Amino acid sequence: MIRLYSTSAFYFALAYPGSNLLSIGQLFTVTLVHQGFHGGEEAAVSASLPLAKRSVLGGLLPESLLYVLKRSGPAAFAAAMVSDSDTPEIIWTHKMRAENLIRQALQIKVLQHLGDFPQKLSQYCHVLYDYAPMPPVKYPELRDEMWCHHYY
Repeated sequence: MIRLYSTSAFYFALAYPGSNLLSIGQLFTVTLVHQGFHGGEEAAVSASLPLAKRSVLGGLLPESLLYVLKRSGPAAFAAAMVSDSDTPEIIWTHKMRAENLIRQALQIKVLQHLGDFPQKLSQYCHVLYDYAPMPPVKYPELRDEMWCHHYY
């Protein structure tokens, strides 16, 4: 499971617009820091790095949501993803998810990222997907916020 990131499963999971995110949270809990996207090494070995740098989700979600997942588990993560929060531990709104994460991840970045792969796949079902990381998702709402020791 160390190479799950190379399937782009994380991108597609985060592009899901629904509210039943418990299964996605469970998947993310198991794989949070166990992806070999850092030159083939497991990110868990780099415990000195911030969580956002150790996780493939670091470029997709604010670090505060990663800590909700790590500390409180998949149910709390799923609840946080669909709620509005403005606390020292987490700043996240439905608007941030809809406009920044889902729109950027699904409508813009994934489609650009995949390029002509869907067309190739429809012509030849055994074509291999060539993984390339997407640019990070930007959250303008967090631009002026300082994240320090797990608090804003």
